[in-house]
Amino acid sequence: MRSRKKIKRSWIIAISVLVVIAIAAFVWQQNIFSKEVLRLEILVANEADMGQEVVYTVKYKNNGNVRLENPILIFEYPGGAVFLEGESRRVHLIPPSIA
Repeated sequence: MRSRKKIKRSWIIAISVLVVIAIAAFVWQQNIFSKEVLRLEILVANEADMGQEVVYTVKYKNNGNVRLENPILIFEYPGGAVFLEGESRRVHLIPPSIA
C-alpha cells in the first residue's frame, strides 16, 4: 500500500516537473529575437577634424514577423572622442517601436 502511494507520488512529481519545464520552454521560445531578423546600419564619415561635428545616421528595419517592443539603442562614442560639457560617452536612444 505504501509502495503504491510512493509510486503515485513520484509520478505526480515527475509529471509536474515536466509540465513546468514545458511551460518555461514555451515562454522562453516566445521571447527569442534573432539578430539576423533586425537589420541595423550605422552611417558616418570615415574621418573628422578636431572640433568638427560628426553626424551618425542609424537605419534599422525589422524583417521578421514579430514586433520588437521597447527597443533601446546604446551608442558608445569611440575612445579618444571629445565631448561637450555635460555629455556622456554612452548615450541611450529609444527609437519608436519596430514593427
